[in-house]
Amino acid sequence: MAEEKSVHRHHHSHSGESHSSSSKTSHHSKSSKSSSGRPSKSRKKVGISIAINIILLIAVVAIGIMSGGLSVFGIALFAMFNLPLLFLAYYSLKLRKIPSYEYKADVYKNLSSIMLTIGIPIGLVLSGVLLVWGITNVDNDLNVVNSVLLIIGGLCGLIGNGLSSYYLKKCKEKTVACKTVYDNSLVGCVISIGTMIAGIALLSWEKLINADPYATILISLVIAITAIKVLHTYVKRGFHMIPHGLEIEQIISTLKLHESVKSYRHLNIWTNNAEEIELSAHLSLDDMDKVERVKRDIKDELRKMGVDVVTLAFKKHKEEE
Repeated sequence: MAEEKSVHRHHHSHSGESHSSSSKTSHHSKSSKSSSGRPSKSRKKVGISIAINIILLIAVVAIGIMSGGLSVFGIALFAMFNLPLLFLAYYSLKLRKIPSYEYKADVYKNLSSIMLTIGIPIGLVLSGVLLVWGITNVDNDLNVVNSVLLIIGGLCGLIGNGLSSYYLKKCKEKTVACKTVYDNSLVGCVISIGTMIAGIALLSWEKLINADPYATILISLVIAITAIKVLHTYVKRGFHMIPHGLEIEQIISTLKLHESVKSYRHLNIWTNNAEEIELSAHLSLDDMDKVERVKRDIKDELRKMGVDVVTLAFKKHKEEE
């Protein structure tokens, strides 16, 4: 078997036929381990991030109720806003193992639709509620806030978002959702620092300024801007497993560009991140001496169609296939 991977103009090739059946089996098992192991490890890290955000959500809501601080609820709102995206990240990585392109595209689109229909509108509405809540409490002298608990809430948010961004950065395989939640987690760290600063200001100058409502107003605006940015990302790219104007028939015709290509298997096309389209396929050739020419011509044609990353695997065609 010969394998080749191309990213833009950088080529990483692994070619040459195996002369023994045992070495073929060994090579095949190694490559399937690496291809299936990566998404599995990445899903595990996304799963940890989901758990972190759920714990963070519960913890900061409890701290918000006990402290009377409004800005702490902003941290909770942001964690809740990230959860649909994290579930989308988990399932989009899981779907990479499904060979059927049509099924994968449909499920991914449905999950994206659910995320946009539920997650973003709720985030926008609640950020608006938080904004009004902050504005109405600016001159509210009756709103007593426990500054120490406010600082603890901000610290919890900083730790939770920091851990979440750490695990998401460690993912070897990244989808649009993974990258989006990673960016959001960094924003969450900034929001949490804002709550801590509000708590420190209350602790130091409580009689001069009630910093919590002001921090709440700023946090609500940041959440609204983040939600709009996420909406823009997914409208731009999230619904499209393949580029506009690219038909599956065109791709199949390109894969069968040469007479030596007798069949194809495991055709997968997906959005690797917000910028790239990735394709992988297994091709059976009747003449393994033509591998280099076949892969070069196919890659060139796929690039013209808008496919950025191409992974091809070749093997000798057998009549029973």
